[in-house]
Amino acid sequence: MPSEDTILFLAIDRKFTEMDAVAKVVGEFFKTKSKLDPTDRFNVLFYTTKGPIFVEDFTFKTDFLLNLLTQYLDKIEKPVIESGMMLALTFILNIYKLVSGKYFRILLVKDMSGPEITRDLFVNEFMDQIKPMPVFLDVITLGSNSENNTTKLQGMVDASQGGTLTTVMSVEDFEELMVKEATTKKAIKVGTWDKKPDFKITADAEHKAFFENLAANLEPVEHLEASMKCTVCSKSTSPIGDTEALVRCPSCKTLFHDTCLVSWANQSNIGIENVFRCPICFYLIMLPQVLVDDVILGHFESFESYLQEIDQDALLKQKDAKRELNVVLQELEI
Repeated sequence: MPSEDTILFLAIDRKFTEMDAVAKVVGEFFKTKSKLDPTDRFNVLFYTTKGPIFVEDFTFKTDFLLNLLTQYLDKIEKPVIESGMMLALTFILNIYKLVSGKYFRILLVKDMSGPEITRDLFVNEFMDQIKPMPVFLDVITLGSNSENNTTKLQGMVDASQGGTLTTVMSVEDFEELMVKEATTKKAIKVGTWDKKPDFKITADAEHKAFFENLAANLEPVEHLEASMKCTVCSKSTSPIGDTEALVRCPSCKTLFHDTCLVSWANQSNIGIENVFRCPICFYLIMLPQVLVDDVILGHFESFESYLQEIDQDALLKQKDAKRELNVVLQELEI
């Protein structure tokens, strides 16, 4: 099964739930899941009086996340399901632009606190926009919830690529269920996995437009120098169309011929032929559809790229080990 990035949304309130018990179970969840698959990454999301708190990126540093949770145990309160879900989905969407071949899971743990869910359709509409992405939602309710909330939560689960809604009535049941969550990965309903570590989505015209808008445009290189070469073909002049014009990735600034990138995109697109990953940094980028069509229709002769693929998991671990993680607090307007 593919690597997962999991955001643990703790929609709980210290007045309703024994926080020390939750922290213990969360620590075991991190430990078990990361041991089974060291490529899995994590994040946490919870609410305080000032607003929701989470970490700027998914991380392998589960000790950091557990320490953050422990630091705020006596301040966690007043969760808002809908805004928290929108925050988690937006966060995942931004990460999707940066990494390839990941499944994303939201694990929502909810107690009996918080207001009734009223804006679930808003969440479900956003979920539908990103439907081609492998985003799963599992919900665990601690104690019984209202019939209305249960129905709304099930609707959110159904709007995702899949998941379960389960109620537990004891700490022991919670511990057992979290072990199952840590040791079970999700199966995808649509799309296929290619030989490369990249998920191929299945998109209709509406979803295609959404992902084209999500991807970044390549930046033209205004001033060419003799030493500049394309990273795909390793030449100054492209073997496709004999062009010397270069573009660069807006993230890592690597140089390419746009025509050469058509060949790379043919091998690494996300299921939309003109939307693909930068071969160096995995950033989601896009080529004009007309250029891709010209190569596909034979107006330009394509070629097989032998550019060596980079181990994304090793790159992510190296980056994560070197950086200091920032904690994000989105303060609510009073």
